[in-house]
Amino acid sequence: MHDLYYLPIRHVLKQGILASMRSRFCHFIAPLVVGTVALHASPLLAQANADSGTFFVSAKLGVNTYSGELDGEGTNSEGARSRLGWLQSEYGPGIGVEGGYSISPQWSVGAGLLVSSYPALDRADITNPQTGQQGQLNDGSIVSQLYGLGRFTPIRLGNFSPYAQAGFALLFGQGRDPANGQLILGYGPVVGLGVELPVSSESRAFVEIAGSMVVPDDALDNSDPSAYAVGWADNADYDATIQFAVGLRYIFGRDRGIPVSVEVSCPDSIAVGQAGQFVARANPEATQPVLFTWSYGDGTGGLGSIDSHTFQTRGNFEVTVEAKGALNHAMASCLVFVSEPSEPIEQPEPIEPLEPPAIDRCDAAPRLANTGQTVLVTADLLELRADSVVVDFGDSSREFQLPAQHSYDESGEYLVLVSGYNSAGSTTCVASVSVADNLCEEFEALNPAYRFNSVFFDNDSAEIGPEAISLLRENLEYWGSCQNVCVAVNGYTGLGEQNPNDLSTRRALAVAEYYGDSARVRFHGRGGYVEAHPGIERPADFDPRVVESIPLSCDMLYLMD
Repeated sequence: MHDLYYLPIRHVLKQGILASMRSRFCHFIAPLVVGTVALHASPLLAQANADSGTFFVSAKLGVNTYSGELDGEGTNSEGARSRLGWLQSEYGPGIGVEGGYSISPQWSVGAGLLVSSYPALDRADITNPQTGQQGQLNDGSIVSQLYGLGRFTPIRLGNFSPYAQAGFALLFGQGRDPANGQLILGYGPVVGLGVELPVSSESRAFVEIAGSMVVPDDALDNSDPSAYAVGWADNADYDATIQFAVGLRYIFGRDRGIPVSVEVSCPDSIAVGQAGQFVARANPEATQPVLFTWSYGDGTGGLGSIDSHTFQTRGNFEVTVEAKGALNHAMASCLVFVSEPSEPIEQPEPIEPLEPPAIDRCDAAPRLANTGQTVLVTADLLELRADSVVVDFGDSSREFQLPAQHSYDESGEYLVLVSGYNSAGSTTCVASVSVADNLCEEFEALNPAYRFNSVFFDNDSAEIGPEAISLLRENLEYWGSCQNVCVAVNGYTGLGEQNPNDLSTRRALAVAEYYGDSARVRFHGRGGYVEAHPGIERPADFDPRVVESIPLSCDMLYLMD
């Protein structure tokens, strides 16, 4: 059917071929460009995953087709005209890799390699425009493409982050110079649309569509009839490609917290039937929560940082403890020799805890959430191990482990109760969660006097510490996707600190730069706290070396400029 591209029949040219070539751009390049402009014009410039200053690598798989002299556009099996024949058949596989850098939560740049197969290029029923003979025009269907592009991610829709991308590509196709057989290098713009979905804190799955326009006309498919006095056969001086792909993007350099490491203490030797005590110690600065699981090498196991175990047979046993942290798992082991008892063993009385479990802190993140959004509940159980844990989410739902996840179906104010139990009693910690049907519209209505987490600095320092980063990350979760909520950042200094005006400004700037979205953040150095707020009473333990983040409507923020 592809012979029709070279038949010298004027009415066929007018009714089908020229119209087909003119529509090549409109088939998919124009929608991609329009979609790109629409996304760039969006006023919503927020994204919850703040990947500023990070590197990434991507891998993708997909299918490809192309629009040109050798595609399926021309006739269908019944002989009728089909201007979308190229989009309905002759797909080939493609694979690509990409590396890049995230400049801000919205903008990133990348460069990559895409290797694709276009079956339409490797056909045996093509009329060669140079010779007029029908037969094989190309010896293969592979096209390699090197590209560089910029990517724009304007908004987050729930967990989905749509993006637009545009750049420039070099293509190494099937085109050869008839004079010397040298490869003809193709080039042209590349544009695309896609959407990302978080898989973990370091990885994103994505689906995208991308297209490129390629010149010269024979670089991709080795066919340019107009160059050989067959001008009636081709009214387009370029070819075009399109790819549909899925892939995975991995992010380097994110602030993930502190991994856990573990040490183990075991008795060197005990007798059969004798209870031994096993102790695991994690690094204190590890990101919480940390859970411990024991394997005693005899088919049994245990839980908790301190556990007791009795072996029933003699021999050498490798005891292993696994510490499961928020970021990683760590393992440690020891060897225990179990001997036959020399005399009947008197088991010690079990030692009961003198106090209920101690809960240092419990938290729910985010504390302001939309209905249906996942809320993560964590707690620090200190010193005395709890035999059991109950997390009551305040809506008749419960979990019996930490960390715990939950999503609320209805808006409202919820108290989350985290309770630890042992034989001495129980201890309960309370965290609050505010849930709205539309968080962005109801933000101020939930609590007009609400203040985001404040962060504190060391004496004469403007460096944000690990604890402050964790609090600022929570602030980003609250307002990162709400375009109508802005933040006023106020920095202060304490008594005795040097250069209070300069230091308070640098502290406020450090927090504003962490938030990243300069259009919705204003920062001010307020100097010494006492001088800046005469007559205002604060708690006796208030630390004036603080930066406060105050949410307010963006209209109010703009009036402050």
